[in-house]
Amino acid sequence: MKGLYLVARIADQVVAIASDRPGNAVELKEITPVPRAPRAVLGLAALRSWVVTVIDTPRAIGLARSSMASNQAVMATVEGHDYALLVDALHDAVALRPEPLDGGGDLPVAWRRVVRAAAVRAGERILVLDPATLLDSIVQPA
Repeated sequence: MKGLYLVARIADQVVAIASDRPGNAVELKEITPVPRAPRAVLGLAALRSWVVTVIDTPRAIGLARSSMASNQAVMATVEGHDYALLVDALHDAVALRPEPLDGGGDLPVAWRRVVRAAAVRAGERILVLDPATLLDSIVQPA
């Protein structure tokens, strides 16, 4: 099914995240840490008069954090809660037609947990990141 996606880069991988509007690409100003939160939760940020939970997306995937300090994020709403998923760079809002991946065998292990589909744009494969699966992978500290 064709839909609108925000295309971004996370740890040298081009990804797409479903979006109902291009305004879901945001730049965060200040992030307030949350005590005892899982390591992938960087904290909370005020954004357009509401508070969102900021996720260190590479860490949530299981990758090393990028050396670039980015404040760019893609907004995602999962089960009624708003999240800002940090990315290394934002590119475009585009219409894509993702195709399901068969087991993701050619993907690195960390990506297999959070990617169920991919699309091709200008000859480049773009992995479609599933925010709900990404957030499920964040484990609370013991």
